[in-house]
Amino acid sequence: MALAFQAKSLQEQVGSFGMLLQGNQIAPSEQKTVLDRLKSGQGKLEAEYMHAKEEHNALRRRNSLLSGGGDMTFDPDRALEGEIFQLGMKLEDVAEIVQVSLCISVEKKNARCINKSFFWHYVE
Repeated sequence: MALAFQAKSLQEQVGSFGMLLQGNQIAPSEQKTVLDRLKSGQGKLEAEYMHAKEEHNALRRRNSLLSGGGDMTFDPDRALEGEIFQLGMKLEDVAEIVQVSLCISVEKKNARCINKSFFWHYVE
């Protein structure tokens, strides 16, 4: 239940960030910081999901040996796993927007940007 709440909260944050990006309401220098924080949160969420799933499976195996049955499935329809995956995809989309924004802002300062497959990438 806590993981579902974390996923929902992170989805809302990513959605809000996306809207702010579309409205050009965040300075390019701040965009990378916010994106990095969101990616970190998504990575932690993925790790916590995998840890909880592993713990659940270990508990299920132990209970199965003791009681001879009981089908307890973690995230049976994989809805939470799907939400976490979709969140990662949305973050990738947002990351591309941030990369373009960074390139446009630093290009004005004579920094190098390269175009790879229709996307601009900042070259450090």
